[in-house]
Amino acid sequence: MASKLYIDEVIASNTSTGISFSGNAVFSKVITDEVIASNTSIGLQISSNIIKGTHSAIGGNTTGTYTTTEGVTYKYHTFLSSGTFSVTSSNLIADILVVGGGGAGGGYVGGGGGAGGFQEFFSQNLSTGNYTVTVGGGGAGATDTIGSDGSPSSFGTLQESKGGGRGGIYNGVSGNDGGSGGGGGGAEGQTTGGSSLLAQGNEGGGQEMSRSGSPTCGGGGGGAGGRGQNHAGYGGVLAGNGGNGRQNNFDNNNYYYAGGGGGGHYNAGGGGTGSVGGNGGGGSGGGYSASIRSGGLGGRNIGGSGINANLGGYGGNGGENTGSGGGGVGHLGVGGSGGKGIVIVRYRI
Repeated sequence: MASKLYIDEVIASNTSTGISFSGNAVFSKVITDEVIASNTSIGLQISSNIIKGTHSAIGGNTTGTYTTTEGVTYKYHTFLSSGTFSVTSSNLIADILVVGGGGAGGGYVGGGGGAGGFQEFFSQNLSTGNYTVTVGGGGAGATDTIGSDGSPSSFGTLQESKGGGRGGIYNGVSGNDGGSGGGGGGAEGQTTGGSSLLAQGNEGGGQEMSRSGSPTCGGGGGGAGGRGQNHAGYGGVLAGNGGNGRQNNFDNNNYYYAGGGGGGHYNAGGGGTGSVGGNGGGGSGGGYSASIRSGGLGGRNIGGSGINANLGGYGGNGGENTGSGGGGVGHLGVGGSGGKGIVIVRYRI
């Protein structure tokens, strides 16, 4: 009978692990992450105490621990900027959230920026060593023209989360593809929102019918939890809201991430309704004289609210480290910048 076994996982008669059972094996002490005691299907029996294995890792801007209602204790590492995650003692099994940077809103009757790609990776086997973490920046808003796409985020060799697509502008410039697509700009014809790349989010909103004259509006940027809203067509006075983000609880806060930016609203005759940024931190759209509505709520940081003006207005910025899109501006002005992305790693201790 072996006296002590240090192991993360036992697979009976699996030669790739170097462990083989010809019959029942009985151990007096097992140090492991997960044990199925006295499971005859794998021929493993535990005759006495079980000691939980210990893991150690460093890296991230903030760290913390919490215990679930089921009694499982996790440690998490939050990366608000790029860095290195180092596993220093024993392999560990980790869950990883990766959110790309949000796209910028358009700067001329602009569509909202699309959210960065949202990906959750569960039960990743991380061996001892260093893992490069990249946190993508948000796309920069521009004055009177299109802004920039967001930048991708990544962890090690896992598939990167794409940056959000930038919003379109007047006349007929559609939103870009991205983790979530940017909203289409206001137009006298039809515009479309950008598509989601690799199914990491949703498409942006567009304008479904041709129209001419004022008012005109931008479509909402897509979010991780829903597509951007189309803006109203002929005679409409409602800009497209940003798509909502998705919640993640790896740091025990259950924040929303990756909300789309709201479209900008232009109405030379006055009145109308501005757009809302998607939950998770999407910036709201600016207006000409439309009522201003809030940036997206429920995120690590709230999305910014747009600023009304005939000339020189602003779309609201996406919430920092939410991966949310910026809001489009109502007439001529500065589109909101997208929010920076984030990476969170958690594992049981």
